[in-house]
Amino acid sequence: MKKEFTVEELLNPQTFDEVSRQINAEARDQLAKDLALAFAIPLPEDTQEKVKALDNRTVLLAAIKEYNHRLTEKKPVKVTEWEDIPASNRDWIIPNWLPANTVTMFTGQGGAGKSWMTLQLICEIASGFPAFTSLNPIYNQNSENLEPRNLVLATYEDGPAEIRRRIHKIASGIEWVTKEMNVIKSHTHIVDMRGVGSIWGPGMGNHIANTGDLLHPGEELQRICEEKQAELLVIDPLSGTFGGNENDRTAVYDFISSLRKWGDSAKCAILIIGHLPKNKEGKDAGFSGSTAWEASVRSMWMLTKKEEGKDTGEYYALSHTKANYARIQNDKPLIKSNYGWWELAKDVDDAIKGYEEYQEAMNATQEEHDDDDTYDNIG
Repeated sequence: MKKEFTVEELLNPQTFDEVSRQINAEARDQLAKDLALAFAIPLPEDTQEKVKALDNRTVLLAAIKEYNHRLTEKKPVKVTEWEDIPASNRDWIIPNWLPANTVTMFTGQGGAGKSWMTLQLICEIASGFPAFTSLNPIYNQNSENLEPRNLVLATYEDGPAEIRRRIHKIASGIEWVTKEMNVIKSHTHIVDMRGVGSIWGPGMGNHIANTGDLLHPGEELQRICEEKQAELLVIDPLSGTFGGNENDRTAVYDFISSLRKWGDSAKCAILIIGHLPKNKEGKDAGFSGSTAWEASVRSMWMLTKKEEGKDTGEYYALSHTKANYARIQNDKPLIKSNYGWWELAKDVDDAIKGYEEYQEAMNATQEEHDDDDTYDNIG
């Protein structure tokens, strides 16, 4: 019994060879005639030539090409006249680190603590405190506050309940976060993307490997950002977002440029969290896949473990590995608290000492604070 194929399978080049092998000559003849009629593709008048065309699958291939051509959205290409370009100063979410209205990537080793640092920054941005405030163990109460910003966190890994738990845990160690919790909650909007799918990828029927576009989950996510008037969209992680081939240079450029175009029009910055690959080249570069990732984003950070010297010890640092709109900033040596949040070390020696103390605490307590729910009484 021969398989019955759907229209999508018949017109998808990934299943085309299977279709052409299994469909019988009479059915292929009728299919070709139907497609030729539907897409106005001429069939040879001569019977022998018609049979030859059908046997060589030229009509089917022509139909697929026409189908994809009609399916692909025709995006206008236009010139922007000089007088139509408004004069404006560059805006920053985090001065020199996170430019507004474009794409920044934050990478690091799995389990290093990128998500915790991201949540700290979310607390600052949502509450209007100067960026990287929480990385300083002594907060200057007299520093001038900024305006709170609306933001959206699209999470593909941890659910909203875990995000809430972690933010309250951060508040248990950072006093001002506790004080500003109501402001943080009112400006932070969590979107659970688990099981929803990628926001960008190849459309159905596209037979060019690097052809892709915004998918329905992406359209919904952008709609939510615009509805909430978000100035920052945080996506954690990149692997849940991009439905294409990470090594396909054109696809990567297409994906990032589409986000940058939307971010510019919607006045929303995008911060994408990525994981470092296991190979040394990827770890050194700070990303996995095509070099187009680094080339297409406008700023890139990396949270990494560094080694000062063979006999001195290890420490964590936040590195600024790429900047299109500012000078690359100096590394920030960090200390990781056993509560999960980060503090800025005085210097590298202080960071090495903090790393050793953290490891000792983790070995001694076996994460005893994970079961301490007292921080969750904030509300």
